[in-house]
Amino acid sequence: MVKILRRKFGFRSTDRKIAYLLEEFSKRGVVPFSELHLNGIKSTFLRNPCLIVETVRRGFTIALSADRTTVVRSVVPAVSGDAVPAPVAAVEVQPSKTGDADYFWMPPEADIIRKALKARMNVLLVGPAGTGKSSMLDILVREINGQDPVTVNCHGDMSADDFIGFMVLKDGKTIFRKGPLPIAMEAGSVLRLEEMDALDPAVAFCMQRPLEGKGCVLNRKQAQEVQPKDGFLIAATANTVGKGDEAGLYQGVNVLNEAFLDRFGLVKRIGYPPESVEISILIKRTGISDALARQIAKTAGLARAAAEKGEALITFGMRKSMNWARLVVAGASFTDAFKVTVLERSTEENAAILAECFQRATGLDVKVHASS
Repeated sequence: MVKILRRKFGFRSTDRKIAYLLEEFSKRGVVPFSELHLNGIKSTFLRNPCLIVETVRRGFTIALSADRTTVVRSVVPAVSGDAVPAPVAAVEVQPSKTGDADYFWMPPEADIIRKALKARMNVLLVGPAGTGKSSMLDILVREINGQDPVTVNCHGDMSADDFIGFMVLKDGKTIFRKGPLPIAMEAGSVLRLEEMDALDPAVAFCMQRPLEGKGCVLNRKQAQEVQPKDGFLIAATANTVGKGDEAGLYQGVNVLNEAFLDRFGLVKRIGYPPESVEISILIKRTGISDALARQIAKTAGLARAAAEKGEALITFGMRKSMNWARLVVAGASFTDAFKVTVLERSTEENAAILAECFQRATGLDVKVHASS
């Protein structure tokens, strides 16, 4: 098996677990091995076994969807011994999140969100960038559904076809390739909309019926319709509540139709973690010292307080804190890391406020860049 794969696809001899995985899929009737190794796994995301090799080499896990056409991600570790990942529903291949519990803080709001998901209510989480909205949804969905959500990263150029599917030419025939919405509905998975407020409100209407637990028409000419299985719902994250960019921080978001928003049974605003929790996350995620983690968290807290008072038009999410800490751990000076990860992305006026927050938290001075 390894020789065949090496000859056709450049597999290394160390890729035995990958060969094992592909062969096991073949044995279990998931897809004929001849088709798999001649044409590659039929997938929008992974079009040939070479990509599968690189995916597994880099610590990802591979599984196939129930319809045998899509590579999906698995919540279990990569293959070892006789274990084969169980097929789960999702449309992206990403690293396993099994370590989330080691660094992610579940805010008090998580309890009511958990209850809403169990009640099969559509959920919308709103808040500033870097508050952990997506991570929390992923963890709660895995806890309740036992599988990862089908994730769509929304943007303004999306059409209804990007959600429902579209016709493609294959082997001289025109076939319908399902989009993430029917994939999630048929699998009984959660469809997670990342940055939902970036959607064109007219495009969002394609999800009206599924939001109510009703079927979705795939191909009007052939009268194809898919019905949602138990477990399906839509959960979304956004920086705004669908009323547009009121603060001026999130350009590109849209005002969404109220009838669409009304179909989300729970809308919850998510804030930043407490300072003590942020310190713990920074230490566990980056390995930075306790003393420096405290100074980063204090700087972030002061900056957020200034933004809440309207003194500055800034955000200071966990991403900025993490980037600052990572750069320090990599060998950069504490002040230089702050400048390039936080300060220099701000206007001169906002940078002056951030520099003041930094000085109050650390006792160090930092030079503010001049306007260009």
